This record gives sequence, C-alpha cells and structure tokens, in this order.
Amino acid sequence: MIGSFRAELIKLYKRPAIWILALVTVVSTLFWLLIYWIIKITPQEAQTTQSDATFTQLVSPGNTLGLALTSISGFGGAIALILGAMTVGGEYGWNTWKTVLTQKPTRSQVFLGKLLGAASVVAVYTLISIATAYLDTFIVMQIEGIKADWPSIAELIRAIGAGLLIMGAWTSIGIFLATLFRGTALAVGLGLIYSLALETIMQLVAQSVSQVREFVKILIGINASQVSSTFGQQLGDNSVPGSVLSVSTDRAVITLILYVVILGGLSVILFRRQEQT
Repeated sequence: MIGSFRAELIKLYKRPAIWILALVTVVSTLFWLLIYWIIKITPQEAQTTQSDATFTQLVSPGNTLGLALTSISGFGGAIALILGAMTVGGEYGWNTWKTVLTQKPTRSQVFLGKLLGAASVVAVYTLISIATAYLDTFIVMQIEGIKADWPSIAELIRAIGAGLLIMGAWTSIGIFLATLFRGTALAVGLGLIYSLALETIMQLVAQSVSQVREFVKILIGINASQVSSTFGQQLGDNSVPGSVLSVSTDRAVITLILYVVILGGLSVILFRRQEQT
C-alpha cells in the first residue's frame, strides 16, 4: 500500500488540475479581503457604520480561524468534492485501472493508496486556506491598526483538524460518486448539484416542513457549518436560516466522521467488485 500511496502522490503532484484547485483555494479565502476593500472604498453615506465595523471584526486577527473555517465549509467543500472525483475518476477516463491492477498491489491496497493520496492533498488545501486567512487578517491589521490577537496554538491545531474533517467528508462524496459512475464528469456534476442546490433547497423546505427536519440534519452541509461555527465569528448564519435545524457540535463531528468512514468503505467495496476492462 505504501508503494501505491507514493505513486499516487507523484501522479497528483504532476496533475495541473491539483495546482489549479490549490490556487482556487487561495483565491476563495482572499475573497473576504476583496469584500473588505470594497467596503472601505464605498462612500460612507452608502453604508452603515455597524456593517463596516462588523465586517472589519470578521477579518480581524482574533477571528482568523473563523474566517478560514468559513471558507473551508463553503468554497472548500466544492473544491474537495472535485478533488475526490478527479483522484479516482481519472483512472476510468484514461482506462488505466487495468494496467495499475496488473501490478503487485491488491485492489484494496491500490484504492487505499488513492484515499491516502487524496487525504494528503486535503491536508495541504486545509493548511493553504488557514495560511491565506492569516494573510487576510494581517493585511487588515496593518490597515486598521488593530492590535495583534492571534489564536492560540491549541486553537490552531483544533481548526486544522476541523478543516481536515470537513474537506475530508466532501472528498469522500466525490470519491464515492466517481467510483459509482466510473468517471469524473458525472460525479462532479451530480456532486456540485447536491452541494450547491439540493442541500440548500432541502434546508429551506425543512424550515416549514417538520417531517424532513431530522433528515436534513444528517446532510453534510449543515454539519460542516456547525463545526466551522465553533471558531470565532461567522459571516451571518453560515449554515441554515433559523435555528430549527441546529445540531450539536459533537453530533456534527460524529456525522462527518461517519461520512468519511462509510463512503470510503463503500468505495473500496464497490471498486473491488467492479470489472475493469
């Protein structure tokens, strides 16, 4: 499995799409700095002092981790889903599974190597997002003359773990869909429809239809948002309008772990049973 893992790292390192997604991760976190700049150049009569102060507080050093986790649970979910779909789906598109499986490693070892490779990239993307959030807040600190109030090392480690869990759950969805549909395109398309549209619609419906509330509470988006909301101030309600869909942080963490374990396990089982031609 170690050999498969190393081979996967080399393949991922040489794929331009992986670097493009890394760039998108940086840009999506710098997006908050752009909003801050727009607010600063907006004439005072066109904005409220309260809104200006609120957003400045959002991008202040004391809220660095909250800013990073807001990006990770938002844009980061789509990025991770695409990463997972590409990691597995590319082999189907290139018709290289048969060649890979004729080598020494077993099917399970090959696929676990892919999972570890994807997890490594997820870790890098998480660190990139957090580092970019630090850059955002450092720039705001210099402009506003705010006193540096950086998060503690313990909070930083906790935020890294939360980011890994959130992005890992979304990555597992991409991997499962790519394995199920034996390709990248359909997996990415359906995954993005689910993450960007279906979850939002279901959450809005659940506000007034009590019968679907418990079902909505197991969806990945609301649980990811709950985990991210434990880190500093969020931009509004980062998950769902209203409180009827709120879940506890412990439940959210367990739900995300189950996504990773169950979908990862199902992907391995499905791959082992597939006929590769």
